[in-house]
Amino acid sequence: MPLTGRRRLLEPILAGRKGAIRLSEEVEADGEDLLRAACENGLEGVIAKHRDRPYRSGRGLGWLKITCTRRDSFVIVGYEPSTVPGAIGRLLLAARKGGDPVYVGGAARAGRMRNRSNSANCSTRS
Repeated sequence: MPLTGRRRLLEPILAGRKGAIRLSEEVEADGEDLLRAACENGLEGVIAKHRDRPYRSGRGLGWLKITCTRRDSFVIVGYEPSTVPGAIGRLLLAARKGGDPVYVGGAARAGRMRNRSNSANCSTRS
């Protein structure tokens, strides 16, 4: 059932609720203007959904989470070992500048990652 049909069924059930489960407000607006307003008001971002798509649990192509924080893509160019045996302490990152990778720093939150010598456990993207 598309989003519009699901909303139509939920509206009378959730009308006036003040608890944790509420029906979010539906906003029709220019996406860039709406995101800018959300960020200016200190919100995390917005969720954009296709009205004609059926519900699917989990992440998928039917919706996008668009956050106010700026992000970029990086390539892992190395790592520093952790003080914990078998763990990675910090990933070393590069960004593409003019087609070439340029070192930009490290990500220190890699401590939970285990060092795997088996390359089958790694994935790469180009």
